[in-house]
Amino acid sequence: MANRILAVCLDFGDTLADEASEVKDDTLTALRAELIPGAGELLHELKRRGYKLALVADGRPGTYSNVLRQHSVHELFDVFAISEEVGVEKPDPRMFVAALDALDIELEDYERTV
Repeated sequence: MANRILAVCLDFGDTLADEASEVKDDTLTALRAELIPGAGELLHELKRRGYKLALVADGRPGTYSNVLRQHSVHELFDVFAISEEVGVEKPDPRMFVAALDALDIELEDYERTV
């Protein structure tokens, strides 16, 4: 199937995790948070269907590791493009380019990602 979607890029706050439920430390890294209802199931289903998953998010890397591991979904992601590590914030396209490059998706296939 030539036009099949190859990868799904996901944000974190209020897309996967309920930001209002975050418990943060003094560095503003979230220690834990609740997932948006259905988010965990969605991630498992996307992975089951063979999609590559990328987290593209602004903020502190520890937040994503802490919360995603809390809900046993961290391992479903193939790559993490986190602003503090990439050096720019969304909506800068370099955030998405970093994720797609890490997924080994070629420029001509960018349109096959969501």
